[in-house]
Amino acid sequence: MYRLVRALKDLGLLRQPLSRGPVYPGPELLSWGELIREALDNIAHMHLLDMAETLKDSFFLMVPDGFQVLCLDIVDGQNPARSYTRRKGDRIPFGIGQASIAILSFMSEHEQAHILDHNEPAFLRARGITRRRVREAIANCQHLEITCGVEESDPPEFTGLAVPVFGKERKPVAALSCCLRRSRLSDDHYDKLTKALLTSARAISHNLFDSVEPTR
Repeated sequence: MYRLVRALKDLGLLRQPLSRGPVYPGPELLSWGELIREALDNIAHMHLLDMAETLKDSFFLMVPDGFQVLCLDIVDGQNPARSYTRRKGDRIPFGIGQASIAILSFMSEHEQAHILDHNEPAFLRARGITRRRVREAIANCQHLEITCGVEESDPPEFTGLAVPVFGKERKPVAALSCCLRRSRLSDDHYDKLTKALLTSARAISHNLFDSVEPTR
């Protein structure tokens, strides 16, 4: 372990302020993360533009950020809509909104439990969202690879869908989501949104991380 830590320190991937004690992400590791995030943002933007133009709704790129998801990009179609995320840079706690469920569903059980232990008392209970309801949404998303979030937790006039964007080994690195008024979500429009979101997410994964095998 000592040799591994020393090698990572030499590469700038870890830093250790004191000769002994805890280690932290180094400058090279942080810069790699920023490069990946920038590449994700740039590639996803074209897909958001295409979906907004074709399907007329609002589309979002969200990434995990601690106990929250962060909005990196928004593109509005002819029928813009907002529920939880209002602008770029907004953060939404995991468990709230479709995008957070799409990412949370494909994290490890340990990560899920750690996040829900933190967020349930701090954020979810105030919205009437229980761990059981989040678990039900996770199970549905793991089966379908698409989610409407925790049922009946959205503002009543809005709804939405989200899908995960996978990195290597099917690790969730982001989510693509849409927001629209419930009156627009016919069966036909739902099918078009589902197909567009899944196709875009898989194309982004392929462009960033080579080929990520689809599950459906």
